[in-house]
Amino acid sequence: MKPNRVTPVASVEEADRALARIAELQRKCANIDANLNRKMDVDKAAAAAEAAPYQDEILQLTNGLEAFGESNRADLFPKQKTLELTHGFMGFRISSSISISKKTLELLQAAKKLTAIIVRKTVDKNVLKTWSDSDLAEFKAKRVTVDEFWFTVKDEEVARRSA
Repeated sequence: MKPNRVTPVASVEEADRALARIAELQRKCANIDANLNRKMDVDKAAAAAEAAPYQDEILQLTNGLEAFGESNRADLFPKQKTLELTHGFMGFRISSSISISKKTLELLQAAKKLTAIIVRKTVDKNVLKTWSDSDLAEFKAKRVTVDEFWFTVKDEEVARRSA
């Protein structure tokens, strides 16, 4: 520590007393921090409890939107993948991921396809995403495509209508 002001120390005894005072002050600062952390933990728990019913309702509404979208998919999304409503959007979005087998890493190493291997010896699925399906199959991996439901809320529109 580099102090801005100096409290002169003239002897070993004074130095020892200064060290004791510093320790006492550091303990007080640590207690203040600990009290703050306890208060923050209580506040976080209270905030989480206060938000829980809202989060639960959001989950219920999200599940309801997804079930509605799935069960009315043919009518709502005959050609387009997105439906714009007054308060938001909903639709389906195609996403893909790479599924690998236990042998994929070993096969990639043997074939010296090191760009697809992360240094910690795991498969880099981002690299595999750029490969063709036949290249993936050669290393006992495959592309998995999922059409997932999604939605976006128009926060400004909802806020304007609520005002």
